[in-house]
Amino acid sequence: MKLRIGFFIVAVLEGGAAMAAPTQRLHSFAGGSDGAAARSTLIRDAAGNFYGTTNKGGPAGAGTVFKVTSGGVESVLYSFTGGSDGGAPSGGPLALDSFGNLYGTTATGGARGAGTVFMVTPNGVESVLYSFTDGADGGYPVGGLIADSSGNLYGECFDAGSAGGWGTVFKITTGGALTVLHSFAGYPSDGARPQATPALDGMGNVYGVTFQGGPNNAGTVFKVSTGVGTSTLYNFTSGSDGAAPSGGVVVDSAGDVFGTAGGGSGGYGTAFEIPAGGVFTVIYSAATADKAVTALSNPVLDAAGNIYGTTFAGGSHNDVAFFSRHASRR
Repeated sequence: MKLRIGFFIVAVLEGGAAMAAPTQRLHSFAGGSDGAAARSTLIRDAAGNFYGTTNKGGPAGAGTVFKVTSGGVESVLYSFTGGSDGGAPSGGPLALDSFGNLYGTTATGGARGAGTVFMVTPNGVESVLYSFTDGADGGYPVGGLIADSSGNLYGECFDAGSAGGWGTVFKITTGGALTVLHSFAGYPSDGARPQATPALDGMGNVYGVTFQGGPNNAGTVFKVSTGVGTSTLYNFTSGSDGAAPSGGVVVDSAGDVFGTAGGGSGGYGTAFEIPAGGVFTVIYSAATADKAVTALSNPVLDAAGNIYGTTFAGGSHNDVAFFSRHASRR
């Protein structure tokens, strides 16, 4: 396998006006009832409408679920109160079913104040599918949800669990039945503090990263195998391989895993690949801030094998920017 790397900045999302490629601003959040701190990964329906969440704003200041048409018309579908309905929705993507219902997580609120899994109908009616207890079930989910072909949802909790309180990976049905797939034990034997959206392969295996844990306490890449259990695919060392991955991973049709981490030999992040059954490889290490690749959310893979993502820093204003990786395989 040979890889051709080509990172480039195509836009600045926050704070800066200079851009290396033309963009169209669909909506500017005004705060207040409109919502604020729109950090979530957007999803798009078949009609071209975009959906996401704001971490703040709304009448109670506890965040919103919004819709933006391709023409830039924004509407708030639901405003959280920060109480039993949840508050501070995560920055991960919502999941959308065939009926137009949206599913997501809130980092706070719920019956125990430890976060929720929620559903919002196309008409803006919200219901809580599950309230975390910050116990064996986990607490404070800060990533989004991903759905399998049967409609089951998967996510991660940053806190709690039954193995030391270092977070969980969970599965939940649309009826609200939650199963903890793995509770992280933390340093030195296991990962700790997952804070992204998990990824799925075609066999139903779940993949992700932890921000901490492992023998070097620098984070891990993990796999939860169907009917088998959890294995660590890689332990970061805080060396040239990077450290503290927070943006999740993407899995291609061959089972190859791609993601990003902080640090690396250049200090501005690394992009890595773990081939199915293969060895961890750094495929790019950013040496300057304008090429930073430490991902803000899960990378996205297109049909040609190109990988796209957002970064914590970079671009002409050292703020959030896009990157892409061009893969050429033989």
